[in-house]
Formats: sequence, structure tokens, C-alpha cells
Amino acid sequence: MTGNRKYSWMGALLVAAALAAGCDTAPGVDDIAARPPVVRDLAFSPSVVDVESAEREGESAVVSMSISAQASDADNDLASVGFVIQAPIAQAAPVFEGQLEPAGGGRFAAEARVAFPAALTGPYVLIVYAVDERGILGNELRGTIELTASSNPPVIEEIEMPDRVQRPAAGQAPVPIQLIARVSDPDGLGNVARVEVQFDGQTTLRLCDDGAQGACNPGFGSGDAVAGDGRFTLTIQIDSNNSPGDRTLVFRATDRSGLTSEPVTRVLTIE
Repeated sequence: MTGNRKYSWMGALLVAAALAAGCDTAPGVDDIAARPPVVRDLAFSPSVVDVESAEREGESAVVSMSISAQASDADNDLASVGFVIQAPIAQAAPVFEGQLEPAGGGRFAAEARVAFPAALTGPYVLIVYAVDERGILGNELRGTIELTASSNPPVIEEIEMPDRVQRPAAGQAPVPIQLIARVSDPDGLGNVARVEVQFDGQTTLRLCDDGAQGACNPGFGSGDAVAGDGRFTLTIQIDSNNSPGDRTLVFRATDRSGLTSEPVTRVLTIE
């Protein structure tokens, strides 16, 4: 349903943009009179997909979806009615693209077998659109498909950090300290939204599983060794201005459903 259609969602947008640019420079009578197609009355099911009860194929939760909408064109040149399902994170590729077929009475419908990434819970956006034979794109209809996970939060399996650190003398270079939290999640590591540490009940910073690429804390590297291995890392600096004494560090992991791990507390003594 996705590979050999005349129009894709993105392709339709590009064609429409090109036509609009052409009309700005030299509009013809036909272009001025052309009216875009219209879609309305979107219906789809299910609107909620439970990862635990869905059919599983590898790392995907697979569900059969029913999608339909009314579509019409005042110029009687409706070419296609398509749909796309977008993931809940920006810049991600569409989860599914397809076409709605005529179902009678001006309604278009499709049955689609959609594989959602099980670890990426949250709101997926269903977009239905129509394109006419000139490539003109009409309005869009949008709906939300909520992918839900289990009621089990992520788990902090282990904390790796020193118990004590000697601060450098005045004028010497700061001492780097790595804080590493090894984290797992019953719904898959991709379901972990963030891992944080709070210092003395005040400042909170994120630990990153980003391979030190700065994807987690923009502006500086985390010191993380390997991206996506479940070891979330934060590198802090101890310098001569740090006062001696104990620092209480509380680690927490949160998944994409908002579930939070049991906190893990460690003490760092600065000497």
C-alpha cells in the first residue's frame, strides 16, 4: 500500500507548492478557476493501541487499523485520497503511508496493517489529505492514535561513580568525574525519555546515552562511550572552588508515558 502510488503525502505537498509558485508568475484561466479537493468526516479505529495486548513482530506492535473519510472535488477531478501516520518525535520518518479507496457515497476507506515501534510510546498523528488531477492539495484532517505501554516504569540497575574525590589545588586543572546510570525498561530502552540526577535537592542535570554527541545536553559532550547501550552518562568537573563536604546525588529515570523509576541516592564526598 505504500510503494507504488501516484502521490505520496510529501510528494503531493511538493507538487502543490510548485503549482502555487507557477501561478504567482503567470496564472492561467484554468489555474485561477481550479478548486482544491476537500476531505471531511474522518473516522478511524483503534484510537488507542496497547503495546502489551497488540500483536508483536520483533520490536514492533502491529495492529489492523480502519480509516475512512468523505472526499469530494467541485471540479470533478479528484485523483487520490491518501493518509500518513507520523511518529511522536520530530524528524522521524512516517510510520505508515497509504491510500484510501472509494467505498461508495463519496466515502473513501482503507484497512491498514500498521507496525508501531513498541518502544516509542506517545501520540501518533494520522493525517488524511486529497489531491486532484492537477496535483493540487486540499485541506488535511488529523487524528491522534495513542500508543501506550505497560504500567511498569524504567529501572536504574546500577550507578557507577566514585564515592570520594580530591579537589585540585588552586591553579590546577579541574578533575573530571563521570556519573553513569545503567538503565533498563520493560517496554524497551527506546521508551526511556530521560535520566536525571539532582544535586543536594537543587540543581538537576541530564545523563545522556548519546555517544558524547551532545544530543542530550546541547552545547557539551556527556562523555558517554557508546550511544544506545543503556549506560547514561554525565561528566562533571570538580575544581578548586568547590567546597569540601558531602554532596547528595539522586538519580531518576522517566519513560515516555511519564512513569518514573525508584530514585537511587548516592553520596559524593569532596575532600
